[in-house]
Amino acid sequence: MLKFLDDKFEEIILIVILFLMTLVLGVQIVARYIFNNSLSWSEEFVRYMLIWSAFMSIPYSIKKGLSIRVDFFLNRMTYKCSDFIKKLSLYFMVFLFGILSLFTLEIVKNSLLSGQRSSAMGMPIIYLHLLIFLSIILSLFRTFQKIWELRK
Repeated sequence: MLKFLDDKFEEIILIVILFLMTLVLGVQIVARYIFNNSLSWSEEFVRYMLIWSAFMSIPYSIKKGLSIRVDFFLNRMTYKCSDFIKKLSLYFMVFLFGILSLFTLEIVKNSLLSGQRSSAMGMPIIYLHLLIFLSIILSLFRTFQKIWELRK
């Protein structure tokens, strides 16, 4: 079960988000053009799901090795040099995600203290900020996994 979650966690979340976005937009289209009554919250909901899917695609890309990179130079280097650059880039990503997690945690704290709510759904904004924070922590975890794979 844990292996399945490790392999498919981001994919499942991204599929659920895509399904929810499609469903809500479909209901919105039907409500607007057939029943002549628009949903007030659908645009905001889909916007938040799109933001979360963008942040969830980061750990998915790290896990699958789909990030944008220039292999032209790495392919022309020796194995030791290219391996060093790969490890260096992973350590840089750990540093970057560590800094991002600290700043995002501060945003989560501020949104908790402010009690701000979204305009259309009335949802506490802290939920959106927490999802972004969790996505960054998951990205950090996936980067550590990549470093561990390179150590073997």
